[in-house]
Amino acid sequence: MPIYQYKAINPEGKETTGAMDASDRGGALRQLRSQGLIPVEVGETLIEASPRRAARPSRKKRKIKTRELVMFTHQMNSVLKANIPLTQALAIISSQSESEVLREVLTEVREAIEGGASMADAMREHPGVFPPLYVNTVRMGEEGGVLDRVMAQLAEFLEANYALNAEVRSAMYYPAAIVCMAVLSVTFILVFVMPRMTKVFLESGQILPLPTRLLIGAGDFLSTRGWTIPIILGGLFALMKWWLSTEDGRYKWYRFLRAMPALGIFIKKVGVTRIAQTMASLLQSGVPALDALRLVAATVGDAVVQRALFEVCDKVQKGQGISKPLAQANVFPILFTQMVRVGEESGELEAMFAQVANAYSLEVRYATKNFISLMEPIIIGVMAIVVLFIVMALALPMMKMGQLAH
Repeated sequence: MPIYQYKAINPEGKETTGAMDASDRGGALRQLRSQGLIPVEVGETLIEASPRRAARPSRKKRKIKTRELVMFTHQMNSVLKANIPLTQALAIISSQSESEVLREVLTEVREAIEGGASMADAMREHPGVFPPLYVNTVRMGEEGGVLDRVMAQLAEFLEANYALNAEVRSAMYYPAAIVCMAVLSVTFILVFVMPRMTKVFLESGQILPLPTRLLIGAGDFLSTRGWTIPIILGGLFALMKWWLSTEDGRYKWYRFLRAMPALGIFIKKVGVTRIAQTMASLLQSGVPALDALRLVAATVGDAVVQRALFEVCDKVQKGQGISKPLAQANVFPILFTQMVRVGEESGELEAMFAQVANAYSLEVRYATKNFISLMEPIIIGVMAIVVLFIVMALALPMMKMGQLAH
């Protein structure tokens, strides 16, 4: 009996690996699901040791841009609809791709399929290119014989997710650009302008006002000890990164972000949109609701939402449905839970998740505009205070010098 190696997600959201005996791959999948595990990677050891695949070195760290994955998925959908054989479709797309990494990966995927592996098993060898969510959706399409339809749904999902990420980036770029310009301007004044003004002020022999002394001190610090700032910031960044790598740290950080007035609302709406988009795509691809919830919980970035979703999964496994545990979590908007309840009661859960995704996509656009509108006056106000302080620090001693001259 063949031996199958597997990687799966347990009910607690942890990744687990192992091996098992099974008559075929479908039997191995059934065994994993009967144990409450969500299969991520399942492959026969003989396939894994195929000489053709072993001859090529593993390159699991290779990555491609999200846009390239979206285009590949659209192309796969088109060629599969044209009834072109899978290996030939991969060869055509590979030859037309502008990305060297994607060409290499698709060549290896095609070789693995020719060697007897499924498309999902071949793709899972390249996690930097095909994420687990993508691979599991492709697996469902292969097992159901509807790979072309699944690729169309994946393309739509990736397109929507790409647009959502673009909205999030646009909300962050503008405030970040203004802050960077302000910091550079102030640094230029402190390092290059203040030393010349300081010499003039000191030669006048007057007692400098407090704002001027503070500005001179800041300029001296940047000139003599400014090199310590990158070191301190680097240390703080490393400490923050370590803290966020812990489960408790990530949870507390996201709870803090979600409590902020404008940013918190924005984060909540983005999170709900991503959950709805992913659930709709997985359900439309034939993934069972509980498995879809666990996959979403395992891949969501917000630690608060992740913890809530795993608790929902436990309750769903006990037969409580989906909408009620979602409402009891006190994390998701009331509109979201109510729409899920309607979809669950009407038997149109996947269609309702799609509607939620569309509705909240519009909400994210409005939230993006509101966030930028709120941040702009705050940043301008802070910059105005800084500029006023600098002007005062320079003007006060100059006024005294004028009085002394008269």
